[in-house]
Amino acid sequence: MKNLLLILPLLFISSCSQDMFTLICKFKPGALYTDTLTFNESKSEVLRTSDNPSYSPFSYNARSTDDGYILFGTYYKTDSDGNKTLIEDEVAWVLTKNAPANKTSLKNDSWEWELYYFDDFKTDPVRFLSCREQ
Repeated sequence: MKNLLLILPLLFISSCSQDMFTLICKFKPGALYTDTLTFNESKSEVLRTSDNPSYSPFSYNARSTDDGYILFGTYYKTDSDGNKTLIEDEVAWVLTKNAPANKTSLKNDSWEWELYYFDDFKTDPVRFLSCREQ
């Protein structure tokens, strides 16, 4: 199963066309590293890559909402003892242009998309990345 998770990003890249939707994202505008969210043509899958050398590409499934996307995926969670548990179809992120008012938002004319942790998004949103269309 571990090998399958490593191959998924490669399969995603090979199945994408030139008609993809791509977002360039940063933790904050002056951040050293840049993440890229690349949607496939049908916008049902997203590949997250980073120029941070310690980050490995990760593929998410995407579900469209009225004002953005819900991203979910399968991954390994490692506990403090180093034991790995496979977590399948876990909802992880909300990607939106219309987050509830919050102190973590960096939204402006350039960084119009924001990626939020899914947990407590509606009641206490915490932004992870600010994004702009490429």
